[in-house]
Amino acid sequence: MNIGWLEEPLPFDQPQDYAMLRSRLSVPVAGGENRKSPAQFVPLLSQRCLDIIQPDVMHVNGIDEFRDCLQIARYFGVRASAHAYDGSLSRLYALFAQACLPPWSKMKNDHIEPIEWDVMENPFTDLVSLQPSKGMAHIPKGKGIGTEINMEIVNRYKWDGSAY
Repeated sequence: MNIGWLEEPLPFDQPQDYAMLRSRLSVPVAGGENRKSPAQFVPLLSQRCLDIIQPDVMHVNGIDEFRDCLQIARYFGVRASAHAYDGSLSRLYALFAQACLPPWSKMKNDHIEPIEWDVMENPFTDLVSLQPSKGMAHIPKGKGIGTEINMEIVNRYKWDGSAY
């Protein structure tokens, strides 16, 4: 089997179950996409629950905290792979974050970790133009985030402050 990792196979409220599962598998166990700060990875790693942490740049308050997650991963000797599931802006920031990954955090045979590419219908996947070609996505070269945000989509789905 050619399985890169098993992602969040159990709820995180029982870390001892993760540690037991991880000790019995030959496939790496990954997770942490919903952690809100780098510090929330420490208990999971100190209990040996994960082989790969998956911080989400949008959940850990940006690239600075993502980089803090990388340092925690390095301290515990595990890999890191950016999680990106919240549309194209999240994916763009994940690409930036992946570009920051140091060599020790990457897969053995690849020069960069894969990025989750959500293909479900979601209007926010068209917020910025990111079209992969031959399995590769390229970081935009423009100023700032490198590309223009589709403001038509932002305006169409902007929350007006009302209750649901």
